[in-house]
Parts: sequence; C-alpha cells; structure tokens
Amino acid sequence: MIPSSSSSLFHNLSNHRFSNSFRSFFFIPTTLALVTCLFILIYISSTSKLFFTDHHQSRDLLLKPSLGYSLNPSKTQQEIQSQYQNTSFYVPKSTEAGQSLSSLHNIGRKEDEIHKGKKPFSSNGVNANEEVFHDEDIFMEDYNEMNRSFKIYVYPHRKDDPYAHALLPVDFEPGGNYASESYFKKALMQSHFITEEPAEANLFFLPFSIASLRYDKRVSVGGIPDFVRSYIFNISHKYPYWNRTGGTDHFYVACHSIGRSAMNKAEEVKFNAIQVVCSSSYFLSGYIAHKDASLPQIWPRQGDPPNVSLSRRKKLAFFAGAINSPIRKKLLEVWKNDSEIYVNFGRLRTPYSDALLGSKFCLHVKGFEVNTARIGDALYYGCVPVIIANHYDLPFTDILNWKSFSLVVDTSDIPLLKKILHGVSSDEYRVLQRNALKVRKHFQWNLFPTDYDAFYMVMYELWLRRNSLRFTSNIQSHHHKSSFYAPESTEVAGQSWNSLHNIGRKEDGIQEGKQPFNSNGVNVNEEVFHDEDIFLKDYNEMNRSFKIYVYPHKKDDPYAHALLPVDFEPGGNYASESYFKKALMQSHFITEEPAEADLFFLPFSIARLRHDKRVSVGGIPDFVRSYIFNISQKYPYWNRTGGTDHFYVACHSIGRSAMEKAEEVKFNAIQVVCSSSYFLPGYIAHKDASLPQIWPRQGDPPNVALSRRKNLAFFAGAINSPVRKKLLEVWKNDSEIYVHFGRLPTPYSDELLGSKFCLHVKGFEVNTARIGDALYYGCVPVIIANHYDLPFTDILNWKSFSLVVATLDIPLLKKILHRVSSEEYTVLQRNVLKVRKHFQWNLFPTDYDAFYMVMYELWLRRNSLRFSSSELLNFDQHYKTCLK
Repeated sequence: MIPSSSSSLFHNLSNHRFSNSFRSFFFIPTTLALVTCLFILIYISSTSKLFFTDHHQSRDLLLKPSLGYSLNPSKTQQEIQSQYQNTSFYVPKSTEAGQSLSSLHNIGRKEDEIHKGKKPFSSNGVNANEEVFHDEDIFMEDYNEMNRSFKIYVYPHRKDDPYAHALLPVDFEPGGNYASESYFKKALMQSHFITEEPAEANLFFLPFSIASLRYDKRVSVGGIPDFVRSYIFNISHKYPYWNRTGGTDHFYVACHSIGRSAMNKAEEVKFNAIQVVCSSSYFLSGYIAHKDASLPQIWPRQGDPPNVSLSRRKKLAFFAGAINSPIRKKLLEVWKNDSEIYVNFGRLRTPYSDALLGSKFCLHVKGFEVNTARIGDALYYGCVPVIIANHYDLPFTDILNWKSFSLVVDTSDIPLLKKILHGVSSDEYRVLQRNALKVRKHFQWNLFPTDYDAFYMVMYELWLRRNSLRFTSNIQSHHHKSSFYAPESTEVAGQSWNSLHNIGRKEDGIQEGKQPFNSNGVNVNEEVFHDEDIFLKDYNEMNRSFKIYVYPHKKDDPYAHALLPVDFEPGGNYASESYFKKALMQSHFITEEPAEADLFFLPFSIARLRHDKRVSVGGIPDFVRSYIFNISQKYPYWNRTGGTDHFYVACHSIGRSAMEKAEEVKFNAIQVVCSSSYFLPGYIAHKDASLPQIWPRQGDPPNVALSRRKNLAFFAGAINSPVRKKLLEVWKNDSEIYVHFGRLPTPYSDELLGSKFCLHVKGFEVNTARIGDALYYGCVPVIIANHYDLPFTDILNWKSFSLVVATLDIPLLKKILHRVSSEEYTVLQRNVLKVRKHFQWNLFPTDYDAFYMVMYELWLRRNSLRFSSSELLNFDQHYKTCLK
C-alpha cells in the first residue's frame, strides 16, 4: 500500500546516521525536499488509486470495495480495511455480517509483492506488430464455415397480425440512434442464413422489435416485459423448439436499453437465450458476459468514410454529449476549459464531423448506459476511440483485439487523461490510427450487407454460440397460425412462468404430426467433431499461448487443504474436480505473472470444503462470499473485470448453489461444473462450461465384439427423481431394456459390456457418472435428462455417438432404440470408441484427454475479457524518482 510504503520510507530516512558536517550543511534542505516528495506521493496515491503493469491495470483497491453485496454497509472503509488486516479468514459460525467477511488468512503476497517486476506505461501496449484480430487465420476459416453452413429459423407471423409492425421483416430504411436493431433484422431476413426448416436451424430468432414496441401505445415501454412474457408463453405452446432447450438456442436483438430490462418478466430469456444488445454492461443484472453478445450502436451512414491526413488532427481529444451521468459530469469538471482536450456539453459551433476529423482521440464516455454511438462515430471518421466506460463488454470482443486500435481508460483515471494520451508516442499513435481505419468496415451497416460489415460480424458472434445446443430425440416440427399477444390477459401472463418445466405439449400432442424416427440422424459420414480442422488448429494455439493465473496461498493457511494444489490421487464420484485442479497446477498453462494471464483460477475446492466441519455444506456460500471479498480487496484483477475472466471448478451439485451469496461469481465468472442444468438458476449456458462427471479408472479401456452385446439397453441406479420413477414404471419387467434399482447380481462392468445402449437418466441432477461409464465400456449412451448442457458440446457432435431422448418419450424408448439400424449402430459405437479418450482423467494428462478438453472449453471463453483501464506509470516508478 502506498501509505505504508511512504511511512517506511520516511522512517528509514529520518533515522539514517549522517556525519556531523554532512548533517549541518545538507540536512535541512534535503529533508524538506524529501518531505515534499513524500506529499507528492501521497497525493498521487489518493487521486489515482491505481498501479499498472505492462499489460493490465493493477489497482490499489483496499479502500474501494466493489462488490455490491458487501455484508455490512454501515461499516466505514477504514473499519473494513482494519478488520481485513487483523483477523483470520473465515468464521462460519459468526452471526455478525461484518465478521463473516473477515480476512483471508495469508491469501497471497503482500501489496508490495504484487507490484514487483512492473514495467512503465507502454502506451496501451501498442507495438508495430499488433494485429486487429485475436487470430486472423482462425477467424477467416471460421467465417467461411459460418457463411457455408449457419442457419437461423425465424418464428413466422402473418401480415394481418395486430403486432405485425414489431414481428415482420423491416420494410423501411433504418435511421436514428438505435438503428442497429432494425438494420440487423432487415439484413437477416433477406440473407442466405434463413431456413424455413426448423430441423436445419442452428439458432432460432425471436423477431419482436423492442424499438417498434416502445412507440406502440398498446404496449409502450412499461408493457414490453408483459409482451415478451406472453410471446414466450405462446411460442412454447405452439412449437416444440423453446421447451426442448429452455431457450438456449434462441436469440433476440435490441439496441435501446429497455431491451435488456424487457426480459424482467421472462427469466428464461434473460438467463438462457442469447441477448444481442447494445447496452452490454456486464456489471448490471440482465447482461451476461460470454453468453450474450454486444451489438454495436452505430449511427447509419452510407457511402465511403472520409480520410484525412494525421497532420490535420490538431486537437488531442474531443467529446460532445449531454451531461447524463456522474462520469460525464466529472469529465466536464476536470477538462471543461482545457486547450487540448475539447469537451463540449452544449450545442457545437462547428459540424460534429469536423471535430471528429480534427482530433487524434475521440472520447466515448458512459452516459445512462455504457454504450453510445460514439465508438462508431470515431471509427468512421478515423479517430482513435478512447473508451471511458467501466464494465463494458465491447462489441466483437471475441474477434477483435481492441487494444490494437483503441485506449480503454478507467473512469477513476479521468484526472490523468491528458497524461495517458500524451504517453502514446507518435509511432504508437500511427499504429492505433492505422488499425482504426482497418476495423471501421466492421462497424458499418449497409442496406445490402457486404462481407465483414457489422451484420456479418454479429452473425459471427452468434455462430460462435451455436454449438451450445441441446439435442432432442424424437420431436418433429408442426406449425400453427395465430396471433401471439394478449397484453390485457393477466391469466395467460400469470400462467406463463409458473410452470415452465411442464409447459410442453401433452404426451398425445407430442406425437402429433411425427414422422418415423430417423435413427438420431446418424449416417456413415457423421464426424465426432463439429469441425475437426478448426478444433485441431485452435487446440495447438491453446497449447502454445493459453495462460492461467492462480491466486496464491501459503502452506500454513488454515484452509490450505481446500486452496492449495491437490497432493493425493483423486477418487470417488466427484473426482473430476480434484483431477482437474491437480493437472492444472502441474501444467504449462500456469503463469506466475498476472499480466500474462488469459484467465484467473479461483482455487477453492468445494469437494474439500463440504467435509470441513468448520464450514460444511451450509457454510460454503459464506466461505465463497468472503473469499471473493478478500481477493477483490487484496488484488486488482477481480474488480477490473467484475470477475468475467475468472473461473472455478466443482463437481458436486453444491458447487453451483455455493454461489448464492456471491452473485458476481454466478453471473460473471465462468462456472465449470458437473451439475450443468441450464433450466435451473445458477448455471448459464454459453457462459459456463459442463465438467464431465467421470469415475476414475486407470489403464486402457476394454473392447468387446458387438456380438457380445446381447441386452438392448441397461440402467442401474437409485430411484431419486420422477424421471427414474417413470423409467421403472414403464420398463421394470421388460426383457430387452434392463432397468435395475437395487443391488446388481452381476458386476456393473459386465452389464455395460453386454449392452448395446446404456441409459443416463436424470437423478437429483442432470449429471451422473453414467455417461463416462458407458463410453469407457464402449456402450452407446442414451441421455434421458432434459436441459442438460452436455460436456464438451462446443467441440463434440453428440449426435454422432449418442442418443438424446426427451423425458416425456420414455414410453417410446424401445421403439426409438429398435429404429436404429445395424449399420447406424455400428457408426454410433465406433464413434463411442473414438471419443472415450476425451472422457478419461489421467494422473499425468495426455493430449485430448478430459483435462485438455476442459482447458479448450475455457480457452474458447478467454476472449470475452474486459480490458483494464489505461496502463500508467506505477508507484514503483514514482518511488524511484523520489530516491534520485
């Protein structure tokens, strides 16, 4: 900390032994100079509160807790800090809210150690080789595949629908501040991505227009949440697509901020569907990083953008806009009369375009929301954007390297803005500006979309999220034509969210219009990967560059058993958690330099904490809350991103509910968990990742001839769910489907080796170790667990080696299995043998095993990171200056 460091400096100097002659001649002026320097240091510390590394901001946050759920708001910051420094980590039995946030005991290095090895500010890390894409080769390969195969199904509506203006394709030229929503919808409906066959669709588009509804007097802003709730209720009754996935393969698009709050009465949309919105602040409830996508807010301009020479850009920086936020007010207070930073909150005396063309840097400053059209404005006019909007999920951040063409400055650094901008050298500015010209085509809407423009970039963001889909077994589409919305019907609205888990059609309705089951769509050309070439290329890049920082802990920490690396051979039903942690801590992915890290690992072990009598199951949420509070105070990494570049791993179901008192973990951090049901609150598809629950087995798995698999299907387990109870009721005495809920008379492995299909049936949770068991013994898994985000679904094509059967189809199970031909079964079983290596833990990880597959899932989520603010001269540099 700066104050403690400064005190230490003063103490050392005041007690230094000088010679008498030296003291008599130099002591007084020298002391005055040093004291002056000391006050400068204290002033710097109190204004910026920041330290910087060569790549990332490092804030001194001890006096600035950021978590909205800090337990005792009545305490002063000093009291909290004092408590943090002088108490041990965790007191689970404490009834005092403040005490439950007591400090992490020896959680890591002291503040002075955190800043070791820091380098001076390096102008946003820009260098002449900086690329605008994270990986252009991978992007181009993916982009071509997207153009070839990506398909969207749009729910149909008639022209005489009373809300046709909000549901049908856009038939006008969009304009205004929120035109992005209409431009996207207009372009999509005319594009080759549209399919009229739901079976071909990768995603389903919810076509309601928030922009149109907010001007409809029958709905208005206040009625939009009711409209959305009724809309979802109706499509979930008229079509099977929403219910079979809980909405995780659906998306909507909105640019006005009401678009996000419009989902307040439709929680499945908020937590499951992909929200493509302009107001993409992941710090507020509603937008979820990794799952949702940021839509650029762009004022429509047709024609080629202008180019001017750098010599014409005389102003250092420019901003114009309304004073509608504390951040803009602060900007005005600090820079209103400056000669280099031109800040205007009234009517401009010169054209807006001239001001943009005449400035080196153009400021994007948070107003009511993090988003404005100013980033698009800046890029169009070739001005380097400076983003002053904390917790903004920047558009296309999965694709573009924003540090190559912009600066991102923390809002608390507004007083240092001029110093930050002047810290960018001429050469570095040329790189930034040249890259701004490169990327601006990605931030432009066209009436007729062209490759790589804003429409195609949004489509690519959606394409990246396409594989987090849930498969169904046996439901075919059927269409109904009717009007959708009855805003005055409170009965419909009330019913729509009370029982979504059984909202689907009745059993006889499910059979309506079915075509013969087509063997899970298996054919002899089916591949186990969605795209093996892309996977292998990505995998090699991951192995080369992916880095994880683990929060350090001492061996004498009272909770070392739950925080330090695993020093035993994992075993049991929940071994996956310990296997992953053991492998990670020994791997080349670990870095001791936070500045190098793509992600940050929260190393607490839920499996160990649940057996710790000081914590137990009931105390884990308090433990996690305290842990997050303390790392957010001791380190800068959590606060600068709101936790979106952090992850934890847990296999027991308590792992998900353990975050109930730490909402930023639940909604921002990546949860790698076995209990990956996206229907229940806690797990969020696309953002989180499914960890396979695997009973550990060492050695090579067995192989048996298909002729030895005599049983059609097999299941053994406890009756601990309505789904298993239904399975037993229907098939308990069957001669082909062997269902057993007691002690097996024969070895479990023999039953798996002797069956063609092995059933994975939902118990307390969607996950069990039975998928891993089936694959290990070469048995084709049949998954009977609705809303299960299957492990590695971003990578593997589950339809090539398994069947997924809806729980309502349990009475049809034998018919489904018998309709798989011998040839198709051979493909399924052969693919099972191919993929089972991906579902195996090894004490010493090998390529493509479960550890590396989980790492790849994390790697896919690495670019959804929030960038730190400016990199600046840190305390170390000021300290050395004072000693000169």
